[in-house]
Amino acid sequence: MDMLWNIIGYAGSLLILFSFYMVTRAKWQPQQTKYLVASFFGAMFLAIYQIWLGAYAGVLLNVVFALVAVWALVSKPKITV
Repeated sequence: MDMLWNIIGYAGSLLILFSFYMVTRAKWQPQQTKYLVASFFGAMFLAIYQIWLGAYAGVLLNVVFALVAVWALVSKPKITV
C-alpha cells in the first residue's frame, strides 16, 4: 500500500512540475484549461499524499492551489463563435 501512496505523490509532483515547465517555456498559458486541469489534479494528488503523511501544512497549500485552479476554470470567459 505504501507504493500506491508514493505513486500518487510522485504523480502530483510531476503534474505540477510539468505544468510549470510548459508555462515557463511559453508552450501553455496560465489561463488555458489544460494548465488549470493539470495543476488541479497535481495539487489534489499531492494533498492526498500529504494527508497520508500527516503533512497538514502541505495539504492546506495544495487544497488552496486546487481551489484557485477550479475558480479560474469556472470563471473563465466563455468564447462564442
